Amino acid sequence: MDDGAFDGETSEPEAGIKNDWWNPHWIPFTHNGGGDHLCLDLDPAASGTVGQVITMWHETGDRERVAASFEAYFADFVSGVLDGCYAYSEEYGGLVDAADVA
Repeated sequence: MDDGAFDGETSEPEAGIKNDWWNPHWIPFTHNGGGDHLCLDLDPAASGTVGQVITMWHETGDRERVAASFEAYFADFVSGVLDGCYAYSEEYGGLVDAADVA
């Protein structure tokens, strides 16, 4: 951001998310190792909610709201873990979609 790489760049967000390509008030808390993140949105658009969880995919302008809050996101994640939707992956060193673990 400091060198102006994103100046004039916009995204294609869902309602409630600003159409920035990147916003310094989007705080990444997950990543896939390829530049994609889930972020806490601390600077939502007028119809959004401070603290909503959004996607930030580095190769597309799609920005989607995943959850209304981190609490809602985490509760859903914990339920998924308890339901067996996630499994530990040695390759990735963490939990991944259970279908992706052979």
